[in-house]
Amino acid sequence: MNQRTLYLLILMGIVFAAWFGDMAYRGLIEEPAEMRRKELARIESSLKAAKKTIVDTANAMDQLELLERISLPYDPELARSAYQDWLLDLVQSAELTGASVDAAQPISVKIKDRATKANKEIFLRYTFALRARGSLQQVVLFLFDFYQGGHLHKINTISLMPIGGGREVDLDVTIEAL
Repeated sequence: MNQRTLYLLILMGIVFAAWFGDMAYRGLIEEPAEMRRKELARIESSLKAAKKTIVDTANAMDQLELLERISLPYDPELARSAYQDWLLDLVQSAELTGASVDAAQPISVKIKDRATKANKEIFLRYTFALRARGSLQQVVLFLFDFYQGGHLHKINTISLMPIGGGREVDLDVTIEAL
């Protein structure tokens, strides 16, 4: 073997050693490091999504708590009784006299369920008739407090009949609450 062939063999050995060394470096160090970076990014993304879910859940719980505070009880009799008591408290705080509240039977409002095509109750509609007597200022105070209540309710009809020379009015109100 001549010297030139020997140099070529040595050079070829060095090139193959460098090539195998590079392959080993990539296979043992770079690829696992890249896989770890991708796994870390995936875990960080999952952690971020979990934290967002926790915050969203906490916000939903706060909203649910607020809605439960201003909502009527689920039981129809308790709901009707609680709303009647609330109305009487408003009348009392406005200092109206001779108050009476009559409640009709609740009416079920239904929609068709898309999946089963069956009627599904979504809420109950309560109708109340309130009668009381007082000055116009007391009536205005009652109406102000009524609309500040935060319930899902509205006044369907209101009738004010002056009595006693116009100093007082008979208040007759029909209210619908959900």
